[in-house]
Amino acid sequence: MESEDHNLGYLLQQDIKRIASSDAAVFTLGH
Repeated sequence: MESEDHNLGYLLQQDIKRIASSDAAVFTLGH
């Protein structure tokens, strides 16, 4: 159970990084 929580946190962190980089790219293209 503890390892599952760790994996979930890792996946969430990767998603946040991916979304943040995507938003940054859109922001740059928009300007």
